[in-house]
Amino acid sequence: MSCEGYTQLLCSAGHLFENDVYLFSTEKCPICQEPAVWSNEVDTTNGSLYGYVELEVNTPDEVCACDHCDNVHIKTHATYHLPPEGVGVRIKR
Repeated sequence: MSCEGYTQLLCSAGHLFENDVYLFSTEKCPICQEPAVWSNEVDTTNGSLYGYVELEVNTPDEVCACDHCDNVHIKTHATYHLPPEGVGVRIKR
């Protein structure tokens, strides 16, 4: 039997990023390079979302429309509140 899923991670600046469940080495935020301070495992085996935590937004993405290509670009990435104790795992540094 196999397991499929991913890890939800929050950095110390509040950015959310995710890693495949089998990728253990990345604990730095790809947005700001700050270390992860919270993690949570999500099992997606057979289409489930067991363990998923809906995080509370602190500041939403700030976007702008490009005058040259009409695409929407993220200017500032969203940040999230750290979940309460007992939800996920606090990473001690």
